[in-house]
Amino acid sequence: MCFSLTMWIHLNYGDEGIRKLFSKLSNHLKVGGHLIIEPQKWKSYKKKRHLCEEFKLMINHIAIRPS
Repeated sequence: MCFSLTMWIHLNYGDEGIRKLFSKLSNHLKVGGHLIIEPQKWKSYKKKRHLCEEFKLMINHIAIRPS
């Protein structure tokens, strides 16, 4: 299970970070296993961009956006 974590990975490490996260998590799943995530809405990302300059810069480069 991965609750309220994906947005923070995304804001800190961008699209490449979120791809790596899902790749690593999928490699740890047993055959037939399931990954349960709690994606955050894009609105939540926009609210957090003001927390630090790095987030503000990163959010402009994120192409994989939650729907």
